[in-house]
Amino acid sequence: MEGGDDFFKKRLEKDLAELKKMIDSHFVQRQKDEEELASLEKKIAERKEMREQQNAERARKNQERRERELREKEAKAWAHKFLIINVKKFEISFIWYN
Repeated sequence: MEGGDDFFKKRLEKDLAELKKMIDSHFVQRQKDEEELASLEKKIAERKEMREQQNAERARKNQERRERELREKEAKAWAHKFLIINVKKFEISFIWYN
């Protein structure tokens, strides 16, 4: 029976070596996966920050555009009122002198 025990022992050592190799391979792959995950999380965070900056810049530009349009609208309204007042003054003075 010693031959059977020797075969069993060698088979057990072979299985143990294979299992150890699989475990080592698993942890090497897990380390690679964790590094890749960390890299992706970093890219996501950077992209999120960049999008927030872009959105803030877009909002600032939109606010500036709305304020500029409002100032232009007010300026046109004042110019129109000024023109009407001056036309009326001209009409009055024209009627007065004629």
